[in-house]
Amino acid sequence: MALTNSQPARAFGFWRRWWGRIHLVVGVILALYILLVINLIIFRHPMRVDVTAERQHTLSAETRKRLQEVNEEILVVFPTFIQRENPTHLAHGRALLRARYLLNEYMAAQPLIRLVGEVDVFSDDERWVSLRDEYKLSASQINRFVFMAGDGNTYRQTVTPQDLAVFGQVRDQLSDVPEIKEFRAEKAFTDVIMRLMYRERQPVYFTLDHGEMPLEPRSGQRMGLISLTRELETSGYEVKPLFLSRVNDVPSDARIVFIAQPTQPFTQRDLEKMEKYLKGGGRLLVAMGPQRTGLEVLLQRWGVTVEDGTVVERRFADQAERFRSSVQQSDDPIVYHFNAVHAATSAFSEAARFELILSAPRPLQPGGMSQGLEGVSIIDLVSNPEEGLNYYHRKTRSQTGLPRPADFSVGVAVEQIRPDRPPPDFQVLDSRMIVLSSGSLMSTDRLLRFSHRDFILNCVAWLAGKEEKTAVGAERWVERRMKMSDSIQVYLFWVPVIVFPGLCMAMGLFVHFVRRK
Repeated sequence: MALTNSQPARAFGFWRRWWGRIHLVVGVILALYILLVINLIIFRHPMRVDVTAERQHTLSAETRKRLQEVNEEILVVFPTFIQRENPTHLAHGRALLRARYLLNEYMAAQPLIRLVGEVDVFSDDERWVSLRDEYKLSASQINRFVFMAGDGNTYRQTVTPQDLAVFGQVRDQLSDVPEIKEFRAEKAFTDVIMRLMYRERQPVYFTLDHGEMPLEPRSGQRMGLISLTRELETSGYEVKPLFLSRVNDVPSDARIVFIAQPTQPFTQRDLEKMEKYLKGGGRLLVAMGPQRTGLEVLLQRWGVTVEDGTVVERRFADQAERFRSSVQQSDDPIVYHFNAVHAATSAFSEAARFELILSAPRPLQPGGMSQGLEGVSIIDLVSNPEEGLNYYHRKTRSQTGLPRPADFSVGVAVEQIRPDRPPPDFQVLDSRMIVLSSGSLMSTDRLLRFSHRDFILNCVAWLAGKEEKTAVGAERWVERRMKMSDSIQVYLFWVPVIVFPGLCMAMGLFVHFVRRK
């Protein structure tokens, strides 16, 4: 009787175990299938979340706009050879590694950018030899990103650690690892990509025979325009000098003509050449100098009045000094206000901050309709007595007293406003002009400060008829380091080594005893 009762029980347990195994196998297969589907979805529709404090893995709006212009495949090779005993190599390796992560964002935003070779030369020499033969690289092209485009990869640009970061000075080069002061890989990558895209450049000319700022810095001076020329070349322009006294007319291929802070008079013949250029649909950017040069007459005919003298800034050092006579006076006023509607400056509405510093700016006045054009102020100095900030017009250097504070235009854009229903004899004039009250923000020692670079490049984009390219550039990232102390070292030891593991162990023991009960 006992045997007959035990046999069905064993049979039931046998099938129950097999049924449990089948459930386990099916569950594992379904879990793997779900994991595979999730990975396929993520691969085809990636979502990236940047949780870093410096937003170092987030591309700026300007970069994303420029990546949309990429219309051909760009290949990247990344060979590295980091000597661990070399402090300089270690610093370069950190910059290269961080830039490598940023390159992932570029490839995610623009699939035409592909990393075709990433190799550690020391550990995989055969792979490096193969890449050199395939892409015609030299053995010395290591510790850098090599960008290639065009038929046969004939167009090439490289990005080195010096392009990626600014490294600090060290006391002992044999033992101290340089600190990364600034990390600017986004700008370096974007510049290289744009140089590959714009192989056919649009000519822009700088006048140089009226005491303007030179394209190349003179000996012992820092007032050249070398930084601006590099920015323009990166944006697809070819910078050329223009000597008005040596030519009969402004070159016909001139996309934009720059007059950067002239100090010597323009002859009547030179003004006639510029007049003819503007009437033919020319584009002109003028940054005024400190004194009259005769250019003011031409600008007034085209809708901009340039006054003599300069604008002076006076502000209280703090609120307590508002009730005393002590104030800070500066010949380099700071511009905070811009035209949020005009295409040349509207992009700054999305910027966290807008600041320009102008040295001895001359007051400007949009002159209304002239030559079929209309002038509009794009940047202004606005007095705010409640915050102790005022601007004054000082007509001469010897002037002691100042008039009442006022608001001043220091940047004017001029273009033709076309009516909705133009008359039959209406003539379309494609001329555009921007007049700035000072050219100091264009100089090499100031261009990369505050909002100067973005403002000038946006003005250039508007003049060239590329309003869609106006944007605000990326912020430069500065490496943050915690200053170590004895208390911080004790904290960093006890919390991750003792406290967190102890909490996890205590929670595990608690769950174990609860389940046993």
